[in-house]
Amino acid sequence: MRSSTDELDQPVDRQDAGDRKAVAEREKRAKVREARRINGLKQIMGSADGRLWMWQFLSACGLFRVDFTANASKEAFALGMRNAGMPIFAEIQIHCMDENSGA
Repeated sequence: MRSSTDELDQPVDRQDAGDRKAVAEREKRAKVREARRINGLKQIMGSADGRLWMWQFLSACGLFRVDFTANASKEAFALGMRNAGMPIFAEIQIHCMDENSGA
């Protein structure tokens, strides 16, 4: 799926740290991209359907349970799943906790 601002998604072939204009442009693109990413999360969390989807995703990651088994490989897999959901949950706590607090 292509974004509406494809130029933000293009990799830079060569990066010259001495080129102040190029460095400033990369920093600007990085800030815009980060703002878009956070806005996307807020859009998901801004609707009841989005919050339901996120709850189910994070639940499937095992974020809201503690798995302990005698099987080390199953336990490692469960911890890996949990580690996949933890950064997303942290982003929700940082950027979305004040929104829709009554919903």
